[in-house]
Amino acid sequence: MTNCHVVDTTNERTMVVMTADSHVYPVQRVLAASPADDLAILQVDARGLQPLPLADGADAAPVASAVSVIGYPDGRFFCYTSGGISQYMKIPAGGRSVDAVAITAEYARGSSGAPVLDSQGQVVAVVSSTLASGFVRAK
Repeated sequence: MTNCHVVDTTNERTMVVMTADSHVYPVQRVLAASPADDLAILQVDARGLQPLPLADGADAAPVASAVSVIGYPDGRFFCYTSGGISQYMKIPAGGRSVDAVAITAEYARGSSGAPVLDSQGQVVAVVSSTLASGFVRAK
């Protein structure tokens, strides 16, 4: 999973998935994309990869709970930061209101698509924007 704005581009570039042990797998195709939610699901031709588990809604990571972000700002792979959830909210996007989360874990431009993880390593959100207020889209 990544952001729709990451895959919705006119650039002729190859998208890949890279594991923590530096194995690189080309993205075969985008299976689903939602511009309004800014999410996309990718297909990768690889064996043995385990997707990160998804948390079960806001109850899994209430306000003030610890979260971490594993991002890749400016091509620096696997940068880890930690913080907490400050609030859940609705934000306008694509003519409708979508779920979002404000976090205190730092992330920078280029971290779009990075997972926001709870203390059990479950995805609670995906970094979508680098607004100064720290908003990320809820998964």
